[in-house]
Amino acid sequence: MIREDVDRIYDRIVMDMNTDYNKGKIIVLVEGYYDKKFYDKFKNKRNALIFFTRGCEKMNALAEILRNAEYDYIAIQDSDFSNLGVANSGMTEMFFTDFHDYEMTCIHNSTIWNKLDKELDLTSSDISEQDIFDDIELLSYYRYCSRACDYNNGFKAIQELVDTAGMLDFAFIHSHIDKSHPRCIEIQKGQLRSFIFDHEDAKKHPYDLHNGHDFLNRIVHKINQLAEHNYYDCDEEEIQEVLTDVTEIDDFRDTTLYKEINIWAQSHKQVFL
Repeated sequence: MIREDVDRIYDRIVMDMNTDYNKGKIIVLVEGYYDKKFYDKFKNKRNALIFFTRGCEKMNALAEILRNAEYDYIAIQDSDFSNLGVANSGMTEMFFTDFHDYEMTCIHNSTIWNKLDKELDLTSSDISEQDIFDDIELLSYYRYCSRACDYNNGFKAIQELVDTAGMLDFAFIHSHIDKSHPRCIEIQKGQLRSFIFDHEDAKKHPYDLHNGHDFLNRIVHKINQLAEHNYYDCDEEEIQEVLTDVTEIDDFRDTTLYKEINIWAQSHKQVFL
């Protein structure tokens, strides 16, 4: 299935790149739909074309194909847990977000967080970063344990429930884990407790520990629970759009990701940011 998806995405890239308008542009691979919308805001539209790959596995496969086909490309991948010691791809032309993903890189910037807070018409008494960190901590450690130990647990189902679930406790998370991967190893409660104890220091690095989709979906959960504010129901896409809107080019230029891509671009005599 992954191979089929990769071939389909590659065919779309080739088709788009073989037009007069796009010939000679740099191909920029990003992981997801929201990543594309975010990085589209900062690209040089005359010199770059962004494609999302639906995950890092497909991105890695596509990057190899593009390299062999001698396309000019870069790939921007989520750091995930690499800042906490879990290895990521070491492929060339691969660049990584400063923190877990672009969402958490933005949230780490207090200026962006304050703008997001203002745009959503919230106050510090309604919601805080620490509230969200506390809510999703167990889920984040569950993800961390699965990745660090190569347990191949699937989180798509639980990710879609973060915005509506009451308590994200072990029983709830465990019951919604996809265990269909042929090399999946179930994580037991005591095992996760031991992992958290051994990796307690990760709590000091919340922007590396927590997943941006979980964080934003938990904001959705809290907003929709604030009955006294008479909010209409919102969803992650709305929060994503606000996050992109309030992030300015100067915010992006302050990231290590931007600086590293810019160094690469200058060495290759390219301009696409």
